[in-house]
Amino acid sequence: MCKSLHIFFFVCIFARFIGNIISVCLTICPMPQSPLVSICCITYNHAPFIRQCLDGFLMQLPPSCISKDAKMSDWCEILIHDDASTDGTTDVIREYEARYPDLIKPIYETVNQYQNGHKTDIDFFNYRRAKGKYIAYCEGDDYWTIPDKLRRQVDFLEQHPSYSVCFHLARIYETYSGILRPLYYDFRQPMEVDEDVTPEYFLRSSVGQPLTMVFRTSRYDFDWVNHYNDYCDTMEIYHLLRTGKGRMMKFVGGQYNLHSGGVSATQDCCQRSVETMDDYMTMYLYMGDKELLTFYVNSVFFAREDCEKHGKMPLFREWMTRLRRKSFRLWAYYHFVDCKRKIKSIIKPKNQR
Repeated sequence: MCKSLHIFFFVCIFARFIGNIISVCLTICPMPQSPLVSICCITYNHAPFIRQCLDGFLMQLPPSCISKDAKMSDWCEILIHDDASTDGTTDVIREYEARYPDLIKPIYETVNQYQNGHKTDIDFFNYRRAKGKYIAYCEGDDYWTIPDKLRRQVDFLEQHPSYSVCFHLARIYETYSGILRPLYYDFRQPMEVDEDVTPEYFLRSSVGQPLTMVFRTSRYDFDWVNHYNDYCDTMEIYHLLRTGKGRMMKFVGGQYNLHSGGVSATQDCCQRSVETMDDYMTMYLYMGDKELLTFYVNSVFFAREDCEKHGKMPLFREWMTRLRRKSFRLWAYYHFVDCKRKIKSIIKPKNQR
C-alpha cells in the first residue's frame, strides 16, 4: 500500500514538473496562432489598380479585441491569387510580398486557370487556404477607402454571433467617363441606419457587393460551388444569408472600379439581364426556395423587356430555348405567368377602364 502511494505521489510530482517545463517552452516559443481575418484577393491584369488595392489592405486597423500595438501579421493574412497576369500586376505583388513576407501570401499562376475552365470565381484558391475566423473579400481592381473598415465589421460579428455576414456601402467609379457615384443599394435609395439583410431582401435590392463583405469562415460550405457551372457572388451571398443573419452597415468603405478590362464593362444590359435570369434559375433548381422562383420569373420579364428595348430578342429566345431543354417545368411556369399577366391586362376592373 505504501509503495503504491509513493509511486502515485512520484507520478504527480513528475507530471507537474513536465507541465512547468512545457509552460516555460510555450512562453519562450509560443505556438503560432491562427489569424483573426483572412483578406482574400483575386486578380488578373489589374496593374492600374492593384497597388491602391494592396495599400487599402495594409492601412487597416486591428479590431477592438486585438492589441493596438499588435503587428498586422499577428491578426491578419493577405491571400492573393494572381491568375497569370501579363501586364505587370505580378511585379507589383512581388514588390509588396518582399516588403511584407509574413503578411502577404500570393499564388502566382503561370497558366490562366479561368481560361482553362477552373472555378476561380468567386475565390476558389484563396478560400481553401484561409486560416482566419473571418474572411474579407476584395478583387484586385477595387479597393477599401477607410482604415477602420475591417475593425467595424469584425467588431460587429464578434459581438453578434447569430450573424453570418455583414456589408457596407461603397461607391462606383467609371474610369472611362470619370463619373463617381454611389454603388446602388435598395434601388439607389439613401440609407440612414444599419439594416438587417434577409435572403429575400438581398434578391430584391441587390445589396451587398463582394468588396464590402466580411463573413464567418465557419459558415462557408465548399460544396456550394460544386452545384453550379458558373458560381458567382450572388450565389455565395445568398447561401451565406441562409446560414445566419446578414447586416448592411451604412458607412461607405470601398470603391468599385468600372473599367474597360472588367467583366461588367464588357457586358451590355441585355447580357447582364440574361445572366441574372440564369443565376436565379440555377439557384432555384438547386435549392428550391419559393422566393427564388418569384425572382426568377421577374428576372425573365426584365430580361425580355431589355432585349425588346435594345433589339436583342434573338439573345432572349436563344436563352429560352436552352431553358426549355434544361427545365421544361420552369419554362412552362414562365409562360403560365405570362399568360396570366396578359389576361389580367385584357380583363381590367371597371374602375380602370
